Amino acid sequence: MRTTKTRALIGVLVAALLGLFTAVAAAPAAPAAAGGSSMVICFPVYKGNVVIDWHCFDLPVEQCQPPCGPWGFDLKENIVLPVEVEHKYVDQLGQGFQQIGLGDLRGAADSFLGAAATLGRTEVTLGEAGFVDLERNELVPMGDSWLIAAGTDVGNGIWMMQQALSGRDPSPWIARGMEAFTSAYHHCAVHR
Repeated sequence: MRTTKTRALIGVLVAALLGLFTAVAAAPAAPAAAGGSSMVICFPVYKGNVVIDWHCFDLPVEQCQPPCGPWGFDLKENIVLPVEVEHKYVDQLGQGFQQIGLGDLRGAADSFLGAAATLGRTEVTLGEAGFVDLERNELVPMGDSWLIAAGTDVGNGIWMMQQALSGRDPSPWIARGMEAFTSAYHHCAVHR
């Protein structure tokens, strides 16, 4: 029953937000069909303290200032999550970022709200951000301010979407969450 209520709430929230995305939608990323390129972002999935998988997503961008990834965001949860929960929420995050790249902000909001619902009350913060060496299965931390800002935006966006699911007036939280996720996307594309 709780899942049905959560899904119903997500549906109502997304429908109510169409008008709120005017400011965010004013400068969406150009779709890949417009002759753009791509960048790659990745999220690790852990079993205990060991990275067992990297979920990487090819994101459409009009132009990416090289290098274009793979950029990794090692998000830290305040509790140990089952592997299937980690897989699900990072897949939902990746789908949301892909939808931003395609200019589908309503679909992106749905995906990000889904990630927040999957996490429930689990708190997520940025652990490290850097370049992903897939051959070595590791994240090479980078001190670049734009990359740290992007990872922080991802953590903040998740928190705001969680607030949207737990509050009485979710619209402002969803709008702010989408601003954070869109900011993260643009930080990675232009390295600023």
